[in-house]
Amino acid sequence: MAEMLRAVTGWETSTHELWRFGERRLHLMRVYNLREGLRAADDTLPTRFFDEPIRKSGRFDGKRLDRQQFARAVQMYYRMMRWDDAGRPRCETLLDHHLEWTVEEGHTERT
Repeated sequence: MAEMLRAVTGWETSTHELWRFGERRLHLMRVYNLREGLRAADDTLPTRFFDEPIRKSGRFDGKRLDRQQFARAVQMYYRMMRWDDAGRPRCETLLDHHLEWTVEEGHTERT
């Protein structure tokens, strides 16, 4: 991707820098969702994904998603993103991505 971007725009960048832009975007989207009232409880799927078995899908036929395993995966994602257990980006995470204004404007919790 970095090479294609360089070829099209002439912008000298690296794969690492593109990854950082992607991370920053995810943090911004999360801060926006928090500002709009979404919380960790909203990080789930419709109940039918857990209650209704999958049909006509080969080896997954009749299987259901496990709620506890899904909840553990969500918590792991929070840790990987360097968010707190409530799914809020930590202050140091936002500062690392030059998003200090989101903390200053009160869009996330100070730690």
